[in-house]
Amino acid sequence: MKLKITITGPSVHNVGYRPCLTEIAMRLALRGFEVYNDDEDGQQAVIALVEGDEQRTTKFYNSAMLERPALAQSG
Repeated sequence: MKLKITITGPSVHNVGYRPCLTEIAMRLALRGFEVYNDDEDGQQAVIALVEGDEQRTTKFYNSAMLERPALAQSG
């Protein structure tokens, strides 16, 4: 199963999203994982591409929606 998560906002770069998402992927032992910064429709974006079995990708999605880096939470 493949999954693409896009997190957008005025300031989502340099607040720790990439390390946070990488840690989630490593914790779930996802082999197919890539995360990078981009721009989308004039806003900053963090893109995560995930590939794995349905259970792990679903857990990744749920964790990514709940867990935020500390610098993102304070903003």
